[in-house]
Amino acid sequence: MFKYLFILFISCSTYLCAGDCFKSTSDMLKDYILDGQQHVLKIKEGLKGKAYFTFFEGFVYRVVVCSNVVKNYKISVFDIENNLIYSKNCDNYSSLLDLKFDANIAGYLLIEVGDKQNINTFTFDLTIGIKEDKAKK
Repeated sequence: MFKYLFILFISCSTYLCAGDCFKSTSDMLKDYILDGQQHVLKIKEGLKGKAYFTFFEGFVYRVVVCSNVVKNYKISVFDIENNLIYSKNCDNYSSLLDLKFDANIAGYLLIEVGDKQNINTFTFDLTIGIKEDKAKK
């Protein structure tokens, strides 16, 4: 009985550990206002996942991408017409993107995982901080 409870506990803690990413981002977003959302991107089939956003002129955005399971992945930001705006390879479970736009842009963030790594579902936590672009004033 104890053996089954231990396995259940380990399974649940592994599944729920994605919340740790949000706690670890507070230092990275110290000077930013959070957008009030906890974005979670789950990739269940394939190796790519998209999250759609609208970015507004006059603000600086800090996007923290974090996964407790996937160490190596690539983050790309595209506008709605699929033009690449920014791209970065990540190799340490989390990444930080600082973005500023000269116009309002609707687009998406694309996360690509290099290989399956014997994982059925990849989970990424996205936290977005916003602050006013003082250079624009």
